[in-house]
Amino acid sequence: MSETNSTTSAAPPKAIHIANTADGSYDVRKPLPYPYHVEADGSIARQDYWRGQPARLAGFQRQADVQHVDVLAETWLADPDLDVVGMFPVFIDEDGSMWNSTTPVSA
Repeated sequence: MSETNSTTSAAPPKAIHIANTADGSYDVRKPLPYPYHVEADGSIARQDYWRGQPARLAGFQRQADVQHVDVLAETWLADPDLDVVGMFPVFIDEDGSMWNSTTPVSA
């Protein structure tokens, strides 16, 4: 008799890769930066690693120095074809502080 897990129907996390090479690409063989895995509800997976810094994805902005979310996390998560490469992820920490990566998404 096989057992089923009720959580198997949940969507797998989407990954945000930040460039970690001089040419702006993401090399999986390099250790830093660790990719962000975003759950379907916008929370950041692997909190054993992140420890609430960040806790959630708010969205993405086109410019690192302009504090404006151009694509909401909910929009990106709902549309698997939405391209955010070149945009800067905006995060919310467990204490409610918002911040953005200064390195754009590379994959």
